[in-house]
Amino acid sequence: TNKLKGLYLDDIRLISGNTGIAGNASGIHLNVFPNPGFESITFDLGNFTASQPEIFIYNSTGVVLKHFSSLHSTLLQIPVDEIGSDGMYFYTMRTNDQQFLAGKFIIQR
Repeated sequence: TNKLKGLYLDDIRLISGNTGIAGNASGIHLNVFPNPGFESITFDLGNFTASQPEIFIYNSTGVVLKHFSSLHSTLLQIPVDEIGSDGMYFYTMRTNDQQFLAGKFIIQR
């Protein structure tokens, strides 16, 4: 009998270069603090309120936990009890003028 054992690969190309998510090339940023958050997480929207930002907060499996829109203040403070238990969370912010930011924060009580 001819039993094949092991791993066989065919037509492999190794390409060097960067992998991962591209950095913020536009120079804009969203300040999220404190990180890790104990009682609340604050998003400092700065000048983004003029461009009607929307903020989405996700858990580690990608489920949207919170969505904020029609933000008129430069600070959005969210009690951590409204988000979830201790752990890592992700956020995205998009504006009506096509700006997009993403990041992460930690809740640690």
